[in-house]
Amino acid sequence: MHSGIFKKYFNEIITHHNGLGRPDTIASVLKKLDCVSDCMVLHHYIVQNGDDSSLFLASHLLHCYLRWKYKEDGWAFFVNMHDRNVYSWNSLIAGYAQHSNGHEAMNCFQKMQSEGLSPDRITYICILKACGKTGSIEKGEKIHDEIVNKGLFMEKDIMLNNALVDMYVKCGVLQKAQQLVDEHPDRNVISWNSLISGYVQEEQYDEALNCFDRMQNEGHVPDMVTFTCILNACGGKRALEKGEQIHKEIVNSGLLDKENIVLL
Repeated sequence: MHSGIFKKYFNEIITHHNGLGRPDTIASVLKKLDCVSDCMVLHHYIVQNGDDSSLFLASHLLHCYLRWKYKEDGWAFFVNMHDRNVYSWNSLIAGYAQHSNGHEAMNCFQKMQSEGLSPDRITYICILKACGKTGSIEKGEKIHDEIVNKGLFMEKDIMLNNALVDMYVKCGVLQKAQQLVDEHPDRNVISWNSLISGYVQEEQYDEALNCFDRMQNEGHVPDMVTFTCILNACGGKRALEKGEQIHKEIVNSGLLDKENIVLL
């Protein structure tokens, strides 16, 4: 059985476009498909009726396969691509990183560079995620140095900075993560959430609570992730009064009506 999204699009291109349609439209549909069989059917249709040599479409097809954890199919598809660029390598690395295949992502990163392609900021964001998931702090620090040496940095790129913070947090190097958050002028809720989560995981509850207070003093509004982490900190510290105060904040924010927050 095909999904409603697939049927709607497939009927549209047959009825109105008399062909494959715009590549960006196809890419948008590939992102929304909710089963790999639909991806396979659309892939077949692209080959039969469209330009299967398009790197743009090929990269989105690759990401679709990897999203459904079809690692072997994704790799075979990638190897047989007519050409490969940074965008297609990024799709492969991101697919592996998102599905807890960090070592495969790092192998792809090395192969990409061996082909003479230079990583961009998206490559680095994806590979830092893989380093964090595998606890590969030496590799993560090497990539950090590479980013700095390339001048990509980070004062103007909060997403890249947050990827570094998250990597250091997951590798247990909280002092470095804290430094990156402190030094970035545009730190945001995601920055603070990563740091608070790391302190809670390491049972450094006072540091987590301090970060929470600093975050609010800067005018950042806590979200569901923030509150979940900081409630765990209150529970670990046995800080009942602080926990009750946060409970009131959650009620006043309306999040209890929108999210499934467990009050500990």
